Amino acid sequence: MANHLKTDPVGRDVRLQILQKALYELTKVWGSPPVDFDMDGYGRAYFTEEDNKSILEAYVQNKDYSGNLLTTERSKFFFYALKKAVPEGNRQYKQLFDLLFIVDSQQAKPLINHIADEELHVDVEKILKQNSGLQLEIVDFDDNVQTIFKNYDFRYLLDIDFDSFDSMQPYHIFKFGISLVYDMQDTEENCSTN
Repeated sequence: MANHLKTDPVGRDVRLQILQKALYELTKVWGSPPVDFDMDGYGRAYFTEEDNKSILEAYVQNKDYSGNLLTTERSKFFFYALKKAVPEGNRQYKQLFDLLFIVDSQQAKPLINHIADEELHVDVEKILKQNSGLQLEIVDFDDNVQTIFKNYDFRYLLDIDFDSFDSMQPYHIFKFGISLVYDMQDTEENCSTN
């Protein structure tokens, strides 16, 4: 488990990384404290090509990538930019991201005797709302695997038939759509979160 952070992020990655650090604190809440929950945190994910297939992966470090985030059986979260950024005022941009979670719900909430999907959603939403100073807004939420990936152009390039399943138990997949306003000149030193 690791929170894969960028060194000296700039622009949109500054605000995403602040949010990534806050969300990674769930590893101290989920699971069986005092043992941290085993989950990987990633920043922006990208599509790359491997064996003539598109795969979604994130930068880890030293020019190394995570591998396919959709098929690797580990709890994780990551961001994916849905559309291009559009100008918002003089120096700022606004962009939509999906914040995707793939979480082993049984390991995350071991004391709950039912599928703890709603409890996971509540925990993530709470952190998003606590970080509204990052100029982010929740624009949607989805926990249906078939519809989460419907709007992605890549879905038919993958070796995954999203239409044939609605669950990857014990893994629960959900996403929050967020809108983020940022300045291209943002750095960790000058980024205002108020």
